[in-house]
Amino acid sequence: MKLLESFRIRARSALRARFPSPPGLVPRPPRVDLRLDDFDGPENVPPSTLDIDGWQEQVVAFVQWAGPMPARIIAHASHRDLADLVRFCHRLEMVTTVRTGPAGLDNRRAEELLDRGMAICELVVDALDAEAEEAARALVHARHSRAGQLSVHLHVRGHGQPSEELRTRARALGIDRVLGSPPWVGPDGLPGERRSSGHCPVASRRVLLLPDGAVVACPFKGGAATTFPPDLADHRAAVRACDRACAHPETA
Repeated sequence: MKLLESFRIRARSALRARFPSPPGLVPRPPRVDLRLDDFDGPENVPPSTLDIDGWQEQVVAFVQWAGPMPARIIAHASHRDLADLVRFCHRLEMVTTVRTGPAGLDNRRAEELLDRGMAICELVVDALDAEAEEAARALVHARHSRAGQLSVHLHVRGHGQPSEELRTRARALGIDRVLGSPPWVGPDGLPGERRSSGHCPVASRRVLLLPDGAVVACPFKGGAATTFPPDLADHRAAVRACDRACAHPETA
């Protein structure tokens, strides 16, 4: 039943991403991101004011408003609340991704996160060095030792796409996907790069819960909400009018 429910939630998420809410209704996003700390974040990540109880209250309020949907939890692997929040989201039937780095991601931690309900791990690295390889091996080992359904994605920071040599090394380690992870800001010091056409879609694709309890879609725009359902009308308008194109996975 858990697997069938996971498919149902993923399908509903895809429909919400493709067919946004009609005008006049508060849009319910297809995904929620929970940023626990400053891991792989822009320089403006606010200090954390939420403990595990506060995070759980945020998630419950979100689910009561929008229903269960895929969740991505962004944090250092050593964050004290990471495993408990993975378990909490999993129990609410939310397909849970963990976006983290290799530091502290050993066999014990990988098995703990998988046991708690992690379905996907986005391992963010600067290069596939010894530390990154050990973390990847820990994730693959956890998948085999627990006979779990874990998908391992390697996100390599940088401006270009990962080389074929790196992809081959990653596949040999048992990694399922290799993607580039563009920097938060471009050479001009502004988010992403200048947009040549269209509008930013992030406001209709996810809601981001920040570690101080604020609710946004884009971490660079003002107009954050603090309650559910979130009043993000001004925020969404600012996102839509933005002339920057961000390719970061969190804002895609």
